[in-house]
Amino acid sequence: MMKWQAVINYQVDVVIKAFNDVEVRKKWDKGFGKGPMEIMSKTVEGDLTTELMYIYVKMPFVFTDRDLIQTRKTWYPYHTTAKSMLQVCTNSTHPKYPPKEKPIRCEIFIQANYFEAIGPNSTKLCSLGHMDMKFGSTFFGMMKSKSGDRVKEIIEGLNKGCKIVAGK
Repeated sequence: MMKWQAVINYQVDVVIKAFNDVEVRKKWDKGFGKGPMEIMSKTVEGDLTTELMYIYVKMPFVFTDRDLIQTRKTWYPYHTTAKSMLQVCTNSTHPKYPPKEKPIRCEIFIQANYFEAIGPNSTKLCSLGHMDMKFGSTFFGMMKSKSGDRVKEIIEGLNKGCKIVAGK
């Protein structure tokens, strides 16, 4: 399980777009940016947007690549705050992408992200994720020790994505 929070010094709408827009995400996320990402379906009902997504994760040289299919539900605005968003992702399936031997299919138990404007140019992002990347116990210990590095990489990348969205 990975949980973290950060303050990103951009407007909440910029941070949300940098985090969620597939084309922007490919430009800053080192893992997701090297493989295909596809929004297979999208529905909007009031404040709720539901997307079915396929994500291919390019792994370092010695590991087999991974993929996942997730249902992403987004409430915007969330609760009573006009400048906030809640996003919850869960595991899903789709006949277009059946599980294969390679890439190895990941499982998402839960992924949740909460974005909130805390100032005109500041956004608080809280993230909680629990997924099985199918590495086995040996690699799990190594990844657990590197999770702080992954969080730093996400925050640095997200700032890069925000610059792209903001046109800076």
